[in-house]
Amino acid sequence: MKNYLDERISIDDSIIEPTVKFVALQPDAYLQEIHNIWGSDLSLLEVGQEYADILEHQDIQNLRGKSLKNLVTIFSLNSHIRNVTVIMARILTAKPHSADVERQISANNRLKTIPRNAMLLKTFIYL
Repeated sequence: MKNYLDERISIDDSIIEPTVKFVALQPDAYLQEIHNIWGSDLSLLEVGQEYADILEHQDIQNLRGKSLKNLVTIFSLNSHIRNVTVIMARILTAKPHSADVERQISANNRLKTIPRNAMLLKTFIYL
């Protein structure tokens, strides 16, 4: 099971650190990385402009104290920061586990019988 998860799931500091800075409304957030991870279908220029507008908000300290759910709710009321709202909503709805992963594990368990329990990912893909 450990090998299965290690080969297929990659959650590490390269995803977590930029996401935390972005959600915390920090001025040193890595917008290019956030765009690549969470919003590659959105305009990077618009995300950057919207994020800069948020950071210039007169009540930024109060916004920084809000939960991600509250930020999405507040930002969704403002059509001028739609792209940042979409990215934050995607982050909010990301799950640490899901039924999709559980289905993959179940399929893996059906394919990897005791005689084939040492099968590598590259072999497994070709089945």
